[in-house]
Amino acid sequence: MADSACWCIFALIFPLQFQICKMQNEPDPCVRYTALFDTSTRFRSVAYALQPNTVPLCDSHLKRGWYRFLHPVGYEIPEDNPDPHKNPKLNHCGTVHPLWLGGKHPVNDNEVVTHQACMNIFGVMSCIGAGTITVKKCNGYYVYELAPTVGCSMAYCAGILCGSLALLILLKKTHCFIIQ
Repeated sequence: MADSACWCIFALIFPLQFQICKMQNEPDPCVRYTALFDTSTRFRSVAYALQPNTVPLCDSHLKRGWYRFLHPVGYEIPEDNPDPHKNPKLNHCGTVHPLWLGGKHPVNDNEVVTHQACMNIFGVMSCIGAGTITVKKCNGYYVYELAPTVGCSMAYCAGILCGSLALLILLKKTHCFIIQ
């Protein structure tokens, strides 16, 4: 049945045929993802300041694909905040130039959104030139389609910044980091 739907679309709208057929055959990223959980994972935390004489994380080696952040770092890439003081700081997340999501996470299961990746370049926040991040909400967690960063000393952040326990409860988040 999927083949006949594809051929029907092929006959009617030639340029869209490949993309629609390709999407029908792709595995669900909620079940086929790479877990980001290793000895370097904790350093991706928004609360972790890069220590002197520490080699910064570099995601230029990442293969394009779907990833899921696991504890202890937190389960989400932080969202862009209108208050630049609440975005990941320079020399945090285990790297010099942290990257975060330039928009909101999807709300409903199986919903997919794509936003610009934002980064901190020497204290200047920018959502231009850092690529995109696609997010899918699965049953109780998120997966992210990530691409290699354009250079070293750049890595994707994880975790959520918050200022109080009340905010943590309000957001219904289980992991939250307070930056002092």
